[in-house]
Amino acid sequence: MTGNTPAPAKLSKSRFGSTVPSQADLALLSQPLTLPFSGKVIKNRFCKAALSESLAGAQGQFDKDHLDRFVPLYDAWAAGGTGLMLTGNVMVDRTMREMEHNVSVEDSRDLGRLKVWAQTVQKHGAAIYAQISHPGRQTHGHLTENPVAPSAIPVSNFHPLMSFNPPRELTTEEIHSIIARFVKTSEVLYEAGFDGIELHAAHGYLISQFLNPRTNERTHDQYGGSLENRARFLTEIVEGIKKVTPKEFSIGVKLNSVDFGRRRQGGAGGEEEVDEHLEEAVQVAVMLEGLGVDFIEISGGSYESFATGLLDGNGVPDGSPNATTTTTTAGEKKAKKTAASSSTQKREAHFAVFAERISRALKSTKIILTGGFVTASAMADSLKSTNSGTHIDMVGLGRTLCQEPDLPNLILSGAVTGAVRMPKTPGGFFDDVFICGGNIRRMANRKSPVASLGRLAVSCDHYAYSMDYAKVAVHKVKTIFS
Repeated sequence: MTGNTPAPAKLSKSRFGSTVPSQADLALLSQPLTLPFSGKVIKNRFCKAALSESLAGAQGQFDKDHLDRFVPLYDAWAAGGTGLMLTGNVMVDRTMREMEHNVSVEDSRDLGRLKVWAQTVQKHGAAIYAQISHPGRQTHGHLTENPVAPSAIPVSNFHPLMSFNPPRELTTEEIHSIIARFVKTSEVLYEAGFDGIELHAAHGYLISQFLNPRTNERTHDQYGGSLENRARFLTEIVEGIKKVTPKEFSIGVKLNSVDFGRRRQGGAGGEEEVDEHLEEAVQVAVMLEGLGVDFIEISGGSYESFATGLLDGNGVPDGSPNATTTTTTAGEKKAKKTAASSSTQKREAHFAVFAERISRALKSTKIILTGGFVTASAMADSLKSTNSGTHIDMVGLGRTLCQEPDLPNLILSGAVTGAVRMPKTPGGFFDDVFICGGNIRRMANRKSPVASLGRLAVSCDHYAYSMDYAKVAVHKVKTIFS
C-alpha cells in the first residue's frame, strides 16, 4: 500500500463472466458522456452508486476525524476509474437521518471539509455528486422518536430486528420548510465545489413517500391526490435548487420502480410485463426532463419491498447473482436457467424493464441503470441503443466496488471478465450489506478490502460496522418488552 490509497484486492479466479470485453465494448464503456443541461462531461460510463458510508459523527457531524476517513475511501474509489461518484446519503436535517452516522449538511459549518471531500474525487478526473435525502418515516426507531411523512402511515415491520416509530403527517408549512432544507443543502454543496447533487426519490425515503400513492393519502393541499400533486414536492425542490445555483451545477434524480407498480412475469416469449402504473413513472421522468434534470438513476426497492415481492425469499433482488432458487433437480435448474434468457441475461440488471420504458420517453435526460451488473459484457451491452429507442447511458455499480474499488480500471484495461464473486453466506442480501459495509470501513482505514469468509470473520472493521445494526436490534428488543 502506498500513500493514502488502499491496495486493491487481489485478483481472484472466481469471477463473473467468461470472456473479456471486445475492443468495441471497451471503447463504449470508456466513452465520455456530456450531460445535457449542465454541460458536465463524465469521463466514462461507470457510476459508483450511492452507498451509506456510516462514517460521520453520531449526530451527523463531519469534523476532521470523520474527513480523515472519507478521504482515503473516496480516493480509492476515484483512483479506481469510476467516472461519476455518487456519495452515500447526505441528510438535509441532522435530526432526521437514515442511519446514525450519515453526513448531514444543513449550513456552511463544514464547508472547508466538504471542499476537501470534493477535491479528493476530482483530482482523479471524476465528478462527485452528493446524494441528498430526508428519510421521512423510514428512520430507525432509536434515532427518531417522532418521524414525519406525507401521511400518518407506518412502515411495515418487514424484519423482526428492525423497528420504525409511527410517523405523523406533515403540515403544508412543514413541507415548505423541508423543501427549503433541500435547497440550502444543495447551495452549500455547490459552494463546496461538488459537481452536482442527486435527489434521492427512491427506496422509500421522503420524496419517494410523496410520489407513492400507498404512502401519500393527502387530500387537503396540493401535495397529494393526482400524480402532478404527488410529484410537486420533488419538482419544487428541483425548481428551488435551480434558482440558487448556476446552470453548471448539475441535478440528477434517483427514481424507484416500486413506487409506480410491480414487475410480473408472463408476457409472450417469457418477457417481463410491467404494470400500467409504470406510466406514472414515465410522466414523472418527463416532468424532470422539462425542469432540466441531467440524469435519472433507475433503482428500486424500499424496506417494505422486502416483504412485498420485489425481492426473492431471502431478501435478494430478482436477477441478483445471490438470488436463490427453489428448484432441486438438475433438470429443473437447467430449465430455469434457460428460461431466464431474454429479460434477465440481456441486461443482468434488476430494473431494466423499468429503465427501458422511461428511456424511450426522454429526449435529452440521461439514464443510469443501477443494480445487478456483474459481467463486463453485460455492462457494455446495456449501453447499446436499440431500434425501439431504448438507451442506457451509464452503468451503476455498488457492492462490487466495495470488494474491488478499481474494477472500472481493470475492465477498461481488458484484464478481467467481470466482478469478483461474493462469498456465499446464509444471510444472502443482508450478509452482502455486512461484507460491503465492513469493506467500506477497511478502505476508510487505508486497508485493502477482503472477500474470503475466513478473513471476514477476523476483521475488526466488519464487527465495528455491525455495531450500527446492533443498536437497531437492541431498540427493537426494548420495544417488545416495554
